[in-house]
Amino acid sequence: MKIYFFSLLLVIGTLTSLAKAQENSVLLYPLNYEIRYENDEDREGKTYQPFNFALGYQGLRWSGLLQYSRLTDETGNSTSSLERTHQDVILWMRYHLAQFQYPIMSWSFLAGAGGGAYQEQVKSTLMGDSREDQGSWLMLSGLMVGVQSSFPITEGWAVLLSAEGQALFAADFDPNPLWVGVLRLGLSF
Repeated sequence: MKIYFFSLLLVIGTLTSLAKAQENSVLLYPLNYEIRYENDEDREGKTYQPFNFALGYQGLRWSGLLQYSRLTDETGNSTSSLERTHQDVILWMRYHLAQFQYPIMSWSFLAGAGGGAYQEQVKSTLMGDSREDQGSWLMLSGLMVGVQSSFPITEGWAVLLSAEGQALFAADFDPNPLWVGVLRLGLSF
């Protein structure tokens, strides 16, 4: 866990120095509300609310966003249960189609495409005995559209609010594409 934290600090430091040198922005979205629609084991629609975190970099019209999502779903009872953990990492390349500047805020409409990987882990428990199976990382891709607003708080710092709709594609997603909505609250510096 320490290596992941150190790597995250190194990436943030590098992006911050690049942003200051070129007057671009680092995007940090620690508070994201994600909702996704999947079919459960009975093929009935179910919504999930995974943990979601994103870090990015924005130029004038282009932005890149690295997004991490993780969800855990548990079914069963004290005798027999299944716990599924899904995690995915996606690198989004986004183009800001239209930008509007107002005195207290700015808006932009964006569209993008992304690619990444996901992993499934299943822990099954039967009469107190547990077994854990972890799948390999598999490829996924996606398309997104959204709107982003920026509220400056100081020179160089702004509060960001965005809403995105995503369609994620992978070989064993059910349904395919997997529909995702994300509300993001973050900072730009």
